Amino acid sequence: MKYYSTRSQQIEAEFCDAVQTALAPDGGLYVPAEFPYFPKGRCDYATLAARIIAMFSGLDEQALLEQTMENYADFPIKLKETESGTFLELFHGPSGAFKDVALTMLPRIATLCGQGKTTYVTATSGDTGKAAMEALKDRPDAKVMVFYPKDGVAFYQERQMITQEGNNVRPVAIEGNFDDAQRAVKEILSAGFSHVSSCNSINIARLIAQIPYYFYAAQKADPDKPLIFFVPCGNFGNILAGWYAKQMGLPIEKLVVCTNENTVLRDFFETGVYDRRRELVKTISPSMDILVSSNLERLLYHLMGPEETALRMIQLEEDGVFSVPVEILSDFSTYGATERDVHITTRTVLDEANYVIDPHTANARVAWEKFGRPENAIVLATASPSKFPEPIVRMLQDETYGARGSLEELKRYVDIHPAVEGIFQRPVRFTETIKPEEAMDVFTAFHEEEL
Repeated sequence: MKYYSTRSQQIEAEFCDAVQTALAPDGGLYVPAEFPYFPKGRCDYATLAARIIAMFSGLDEQALLEQTMENYADFPIKLKETESGTFLELFHGPSGAFKDVALTMLPRIATLCGQGKTTYVTATSGDTGKAAMEALKDRPDAKVMVFYPKDGVAFYQERQMITQEGNNVRPVAIEGNFDDAQRAVKEILSAGFSHVSSCNSINIARLIAQIPYYFYAAQKADPDKPLIFFVPCGNFGNILAGWYAKQMGLPIEKLVVCTNENTVLRDFFETGVYDRRRELVKTISPSMDILVSSNLERLLYHLMGPEETALRMIQLEEDGVFSVPVEILSDFSTYGATERDVHITTRTVLDEANYVIDPHTANARVAWEKFGRPENAIVLATASPSKFPEPIVRMLQDETYGARGSLEELKRYVDIHPAVEGIFQRPVRFTETIKPEEAMDVFTAFHEEEL
């Protein structure tokens, strides 16, 4: 299958080339030329993932199946039905976040593509960084640098990164927000380095590897009933994978864009106006604290074509705002949650179902409540509660215990994820903080180092 740049169909690539470079030469993102139809049926997750990735990649399905079976053997995707909503648990991977589902497959896909030694550069608003480093640690064919906003991730998210094991990983804090980190990554990818790629969802392999869990959720729920998916949104990759699934034939009634107090996406889907000219609000769901949602560019391409997409990306860069006809966004609905909403819904879920959700999932569960608690709905649970003990315990008990104390209190409600258990016994290995304009030089030195 061919892949085109979102900004010009004159720029095309084969799947493996798109995975290797991540970003198109004109700064656009790669998108598939078409959407294959995926027939109804039931199968295990590894088989489902192998079939879908094979459709988009042209890689051998049997070789992919060997990789998916090994990758997901101890990594269940669970559909949790409760009295307070149905949740698709995507956080049982090595880092405790949904990013593991795709990122653990990225190096496997790269290997099947025959990709040689690669330096990965990644921006994170909290979860991608740990997931990327965990997926790539100690691999002889890869190393990874992660940029994250110094004061823009949760305590335990940062702790996971700065204690990360592996001789080929390096997290670096940036003075600024996630958008500064993401901008640095795009500048690096556009600088002409050889053997450099990205673990962010700008890499099309990430997006494609997220499609299978929408089909899997439908299999587990009701494959014949159109579903409503409530998705916590930041960079827009997770919900775009759901939209791709819909284009492949999955019966989806609606995809609900769920935001926190950073409402740039909610405003866009309500009005058609995307306006990043606002202050970033720091919330207890930091992975959603984003003003520039990169994957929205892919949706614009599919709805409007490359010329209109390129024009709007220029407008966003130069003016900070662009607009589209709101009627073209009809596959989506949107709801926003305040921190008070998140507090109430977290308590409600515990009271009704004896179930604990993290703050990102809580934003989506708020939307489910505002939507009228539809029965044919699935809320995507994107992170383990273990990663956010302080806000969760504060919401459940109206008490503040600090970082260590909150983790101990959380054990009263949930089993602590292995990625977080014992985290204070792990040595801090990384403490570097840089200015955004230093990112290029810091990455260049890292890229040129021998493992």
